Amino acid sequence: MNRRAGGRFAAVGAGLVVALVWALTPASTTTARLFEVGAAWSPHELAGNYSADTLRGIRRFQLHSEAAPSSARVHVVMGSSEFSSPVSQNPVVWMRWKSSDLFLFATGRGYVQSLSHAIELAAIADDLRTPKVSLILSPQWFTEEGVGTEAFTEVFSHAHWLQMLDNDRLTPQTRQRIADRVVELGGPRPPLGAAVHDVVGTRMAAFKEELLAAKGLRGMSDTTDPQAGPVATIDWVAERRKAAEQGAAQTHNSFYVADEYFEKYVTKRLAEFKGTMRDKSFLTSPEYADLELFLDVAKELRIEVMLVSVPMNGWWYDHLGYDRAGRAAYYAKIRAVAERRQVRLADFSGEEYTPYFLYDIMHLGWKGWLDVTKALVDFELGA
Repeated sequence: MNRRAGGRFAAVGAGLVVALVWALTPASTTTARLFEVGAAWSPHELAGNYSADTLRGIRRFQLHSEAAPSSARVHVVMGSSEFSSPVSQNPVVWMRWKSSDLFLFATGRGYVQSLSHAIELAAIADDLRTPKVSLILSPQWFTEEGVGTEAFTEVFSHAHWLQMLDNDRLTPQTRQRIADRVVELGGPRPPLGAAVHDVVGTRMAAFKEELLAAKGLRGMSDTTDPQAGPVATIDWVAERRKAAEQGAAQTHNSFYVADEYFEKYVTKRLAEFKGTMRDKSFLTSPEYADLELFLDVAKELRIEVMLVSVPMNGWWYDHLGYDRAGRAAYYAKIRAVAERRQVRLADFSGEEYTPYFLYDIMHLGWKGWLDVTKALVDFELGA
C-alpha cells in the first residue's frame, strides 16, 4: 500500500471514530436541533399535534415547555389510541380553542401502554412544570397477553430509553426491572449489559429518532393561536349540551357507535363478533405489572398520578358476551390498584351505558372526552 492510499484509509478510519464518538455524546442531540432552525412553534400545536416520529423524541415536550407562557400550567396526559378519536371534544383540538392558561400535553398512540409510558415519564420528569401526570387506562390493554413484542417494538423509543437510564433519581432496582421487561419484549439491553455493537446500534437508533423528530417538528410552524380565554371561563354545562347534540347527530344504531365507524367496521361482522368474549376477561394480564412499574417510577420521581378508568361500551360488550359482572370485576381491580398505591382515580366505569360517552366500541367520544378533560383540568388545578 502506498503512503497516499494509507493516508486515505487512516483519514477514513479517524473520521469513523469521530463520527462514532459524536453519535455517542450529547453533541448529537445538539446537531439534531439544527433541523429546527427557522421554525416557530405554537404551544397548542406542540401540545396536541404530533406524529409517530415526534412521539419518539423528547424535543417536542422541551419545545412546548419553552413555548408555553411562563404563567401557564402544563399537564401531561398519557394514553393510547383514544387521542385519534375524531370528535371535536378531543383535547388535542378542543383545548386550543378553550384555554389560554392551561395546556394538556398529549402523548401516546395505539400500542403505547404502561411500560412505554413508564420509560417516557422517567425521560421527561426533570422538565415537568408541575409534578403531576395523568394516565388514561384502556381496558383493552389488559388482555391475557398484554402488550405484544411486535406492538411494543413498533412504538419503542430509544431516545426515551437512554434518557430513562440516565435518570439517577430512579433506583437501580427499578431501572433493572424496566430493563428486564424491555428485553423480554424484544427491546435493547442497557449499555452496561450489552455488546459494543449493540450499544452503538442503540445510540445510533436514538440519534436517528431525534433527527426524524426534529424534521417532523419543522412542520409545526403555526404561530397563530385562537384567542381562547382562561380555562376557568369554560362553560362546562353548555359544552356538555353541545356534546350530546353532536353525538345524537352522528349515531343511529343500538350500540351508540358513530355511524361512520359502525358501517365500516361492525355491520358486516356483527354476527361474527357475537359471544367472542364469553370465556375471556381483562382480569389477568402482564399489563398490571407494567402499570405497577409506571406507578413505581412516578413514586420514585415524586410525581403525583391520576389514573383515568375508561368504561367499556356496555351494549357492545354485552354482544361480545363479556357480561356486567365480569366487567365490574375489572373496574374493581383498577380501583383496588389506585387505592393501594394511593393515587387519584377518575373512575368513569359508571358510564358504560351513557349515550355518546364513547365514539365507537372503545374510544372516548363526545361526552367522554369532555368529562375526561374536565377531570384532567381539575386534577392539575388541585380541585
